[in-house]
Amino acid sequence: MVRPYRRGGGIVNLETKRLSLDALRQDTDRHQRNAADPLASAWVKANAGTGKTHVLTLRVLRLLLAGTSPEKILCLTYTKAAAAEMSRRVFDRLAGWVTADDATLEKEIGKVTGGEVSREMLELARRLFANAIETPGGLKVQTIHAFAERLLQRFPLESGVPPDFKILDDASAKELKARVIEQTLLDATSASEAPLGRALDVIVRYATDAQFEKLISNAVEERRWLDVAHRRKPGSSVTLEDVSAIETYLRRSLGVRAAIAVEDLHKECACVLSDNDLRELTVHLATGKASDTGYVPTLQMAAELADAQRRSEALSGYFLTAGGDPRKTLMTKALSSDKPGLNDRCLAAQQRFVALTSELKALTLIECSMALCAFAGIILQRYTEARRSAGALDFDDLILKTKSLLEGEGGQAQWVLYKLDGGLDHILVDEAQDTSPEQWEIVKALAHEFFAGAGTRDGSPRTVFAVGDEKQSIYSFQGADPKMFADAGTRFAALARDAGLVWKPIELTMSFRTVTPVLAAVDAVFADAEKTPGLTAGGPPPKHNAIRLGHAGLVEMWPTEKPDELAAADPWAPLSDTSERSPANRLAERIADTIRGWLDRGERLASQGREIRAGDILILVRKRNPFAVPMVAALKRRGIAVAGSDRIALTDQIAVQDLMALGDFLILPEDDLALATVLKGPIFNFDDDDLLAIAPGRQNKTLWSALLDNTEAKPAYKAAAETLKRWRAKADFTPPFEFFSSVLDRDGAREKMLHRLGPEAADVIDEFLDLALSYDDGTPPSLTQFLAELRAIEPEVKRDMDHGRDEVRVMTVHGAKGLEAPIVFLPDTCTTASGDISAASLVRLSHLPRPDHIPEPVVWTVKGTSRIEAVSEARRRREAREHEERNRLLYVAMTRARDRLYIAGFEGKKGRADFCWYEAISEALLPVAREIDTGDGRKVWRIETTQTAEAERPRGEKARQLENMERPSFALQRAQPEPKLSIPLAPSRLEPYAPDAEGEPIVSAKPDAATTYDAPSPLAGNAEHRFLRGTLTHALLQHLPAVAVSDREPIAAAFVAKRGAILPRKARAGIVHETLAILSSSDFAPLFGPNSIAEVPIAAVIPRPQGSGPALDLSGQIDRLAVTKDEVLIVDYKTNRPPPSDVRFVADAYLYQLAAYRLALGEIYPGRRVRAALLWTDGPRLMEIPRDVLDSYQSRLWSLDIQSLDGL
Repeated sequence: MVRPYRRGGGIVNLETKRLSLDALRQDTDRHQRNAADPLASAWVKANAGTGKTHVLTLRVLRLLLAGTSPEKILCLTYTKAAAAEMSRRVFDRLAGWVTADDATLEKEIGKVTGGEVSREMLELARRLFANAIETPGGLKVQTIHAFAERLLQRFPLESGVPPDFKILDDASAKELKARVIEQTLLDATSASEAPLGRALDVIVRYATDAQFEKLISNAVEERRWLDVAHRRKPGSSVTLEDVSAIETYLRRSLGVRAAIAVEDLHKECACVLSDNDLRELTVHLATGKASDTGYVPTLQMAAELADAQRRSEALSGYFLTAGGDPRKTLMTKALSSDKPGLNDRCLAAQQRFVALTSELKALTLIECSMALCAFAGIILQRYTEARRSAGALDFDDLILKTKSLLEGEGGQAQWVLYKLDGGLDHILVDEAQDTSPEQWEIVKALAHEFFAGAGTRDGSPRTVFAVGDEKQSIYSFQGADPKMFADAGTRFAALARDAGLVWKPIELTMSFRTVTPVLAAVDAVFADAEKTPGLTAGGPPPKHNAIRLGHAGLVEMWPTEKPDELAAADPWAPLSDTSERSPANRLAERIADTIRGWLDRGERLASQGREIRAGDILILVRKRNPFAVPMVAALKRRGIAVAGSDRIALTDQIAVQDLMALGDFLILPEDDLALATVLKGPIFNFDDDDLLAIAPGRQNKTLWSALLDNTEAKPAYKAAAETLKRWRAKADFTPPFEFFSSVLDRDGAREKMLHRLGPEAADVIDEFLDLALSYDDGTPPSLTQFLAELRAIEPEVKRDMDHGRDEVRVMTVHGAKGLEAPIVFLPDTCTTASGDISAASLVRLSHLPRPDHIPEPVVWTVKGTSRIEAVSEARRRREAREHEERNRLLYVAMTRARDRLYIAGFEGKKGRADFCWYEAISEALLPVAREIDTGDGRKVWRIETTQTAEAERPRGEKARQLENMERPSFALQRAQPEPKLSIPLAPSRLEPYAPDAEGEPIVSAKPDAATTYDAPSPLAGNAEHRFLRGTLTHALLQHLPAVAVSDREPIAAAFVAKRGAILPRKARAGIVHETLAILSSSDFAPLFGPNSIAEVPIAAVIPRPQGSGPALDLSGQIDRLAVTKDEVLIVDYKTNRPPPSDVRFVADAYLYQLAAYRLALGEIYPGRRVRAALLWTDGPRLMEIPRDVLDSYQSRLWSLDIQSLDGL
């Protein structure tokens, strides 16, 4: 059924066009072919769902078919996912052309080109797949950040970046910035009288603790303002005096005198009434009515105050209302008539006081803003220096440095463009409405030569193509401006016309995605640009045409959920309190019940002729809070598969919290709360009864000790205790990634967690392991430090929601950009606030006239400054821009729906916000919608059409017929480990340990120095110097053997004198003397002779003597090695303080190490005697290890417990 509705006195039918489906398709195909014309530059405005990616793919294919080399095409997309999708589409088509028969290929190419297909074109089409893969550089489909990264890597010297720079991800950038801010705060607080300290003092007076960190972070993001405000250029330093020009400009613009200070203004405010006038006024008011006499105490206090600031504050209580406005009358009519002169003087004083107060507020605004600007400028400089020191760039750096590279002076930019110009003939820009001004400047610089006399190459025109939709520009927080899309199109069109090149402006309005009722609702909501401004830069309201004629569609509005009106409970009777269910929670329950009902009764999706599945449903919110969490919870309670939120705080996830609690316990077994969390979690699955059986009555014991004492009470207790003991024994010696991956996979914790928490926990666990792996790669492994950093950076994870899993998706509208779903819910429609208070306090005064060298000033609006006219005007303009972007966000939200759109809402205690989505939608749709009683006391308003066309063929993976199948038997069993071919051992880490009864690794007690006569002499110096002695000795033994004997002593003395200057002269002489004595020893002369080698890497795979079992795979590095005709000599340097006096006291790890080296070298040099010794650098002294000792430790190598080795 098609329902017409009435607007403006006329009938508007929901079927907006009565053209045939074939005519619609032909018209759309013509527009798409024009947009894909390889001989013309094109600027495409495309409504939502009109096939932008298809047009981009089509243009790339036609460029390739026209003979363009793949490396000469650059396609810039907004996201990595979009780049991957476009690449996939292009290569899928090219791959299909390779194997298609001639008839099929000719038909396919004809559809792409819209013209005749020659034999040569067919042969070229079959080669394109190989050409695109094998051509150096290949087909470049990438984000603009990826392009900028490759460009900077190609021209590092010209761009001033390290050749091997790395990219900071969001978490790393946040961590680095936090360290810089912390250090700057320490510097400021340690020198409170310095300019930096004074700036911080101003900031802390107005910034709350909760907002301080966010305020500073937001201020640092204003890079353009800070760089220009500080007159900062690359490589220059920032001084706090650099902001003086900006302060002078702001004073002039806001009406503040140049040399006036806050103290001066307080004095002038305090003196607007003379002492005599103040006394006369006080006496006169005392004779009046109550409205007069009420101000007498205020004026009496003002007269008694000597402090100018306090006196002015007292006077403000008389001159101004509580809201800060001037009082209309200062005394009753009778009193003013009695003393008109006094009344006139008071009114004049009031006028002067109001002017001074306004100036004082403006000066406060300027001082706070300049303090924040100065402080944030120093942080930005230090953050920039920190990135430079780390050889890293963040995402903003990629764009700014690329822009600077392409626009720079001195010939470098021309050189770069010349090199690039030889490799680019066609530039394609996707989602052009989301391109920031800096990114447009990059595109403009790249395409400049296309229109500057070099518009053709080899007879073929060079083109620029952009496709976008200003109605979908929703990323202003990233610098995007919808007007830039139109402005850029106008600029490029003028360049093309001046160059005599073909330019085609094209509009695509035919939606392949959405059915007619939804598109008609979109048109109705945005029909009046005064009510819903911001969709377009000008021109008529948008119109949409649906190609899915005859398909069922529905738009349904629900009444909003309002707060419960409950009487406050008696505070002395808390159990009588009726728990309030928030409107957001009630709406979440209603949506979940609706979806559960669809799934239970087999609700049909008429357009595809099948039942609705969970994966068909998309729930979109403006902000994640307060709706996303209760929505996901409501779905889970009803057993509905849900993918969770699109962006999650990793440390807020239960699975991660369980793993972190496990780490906390392993680090500190005395942490009873952590252990209780682990035991009750999915890994061990204890319940409250289990904890009550263990914890009470343990007196002063820890929960861990109590668990160990109760292991015989229940098998589960013993299993948990043994597992935790084993993990404790490994936690101190295993990097975090290795440890947690072992716990999760080898020990089965992952399976248990997924069973309890659901399959959505898998992504969270994988992200946790990814962070652990990144930490292991960049930091010395430490479980304690890993958990501390994880809590400090609070990482957020953006999840890919464009998947084929059959799950309901709950996500923000921003995250849903580019996605679609048969059914869309819009529940968050009654609010407008952004929620970021600290960001809202920074206001850009863009409307003030200013010189060219001064950017749009950013001011910090502290308490009392919001009513300054310039600030009020700036906020009105910002609110207007935010209103426009909210309308564009609503457009994006509504156009995600293919078949059904449900609009709902939840109100706060103050009702719906002005200009909210619900008001805009209801005003447009309720007059034409049909009211329906749902039968449960509720009503809805509906616009719908029934299915008259043939059902569509299922789309994508999710549309495939799903069948319940039993898992095969092998899937129910844990995979058996592959037989080990070898056991990797690092000889330097061959120290076995055995845990004690609580899982703590046992550390062997060191022999008493007194009993071994190894105590260092009191004259030997402190421990730090002894370590330095060992370091110097090691270095001399490594390098001196390569020096001629006659030159060794002076070189050694000079080296030790320079590197060991902190040591006494006698100690330095001793190091040189003892080292030379070792090198000249006849017993080990071959070891340091001309045939000896230092720092020798060694690797060997040694079969077991018994002939069965895995071999030992040894790898390590020998400090010194010499190979003679009859023997092999090994020396390993050790720095123990003091060294053992006898082999009996040498640590097992050292003896295992030498035995492993001897074993490997014995295999490498069969028939030669292998001797080994330790060189104790504290002395220095050589200790040869007897053969029988090495034999004993070598035999024990084969029986080592590999899992109990240090660090393995």
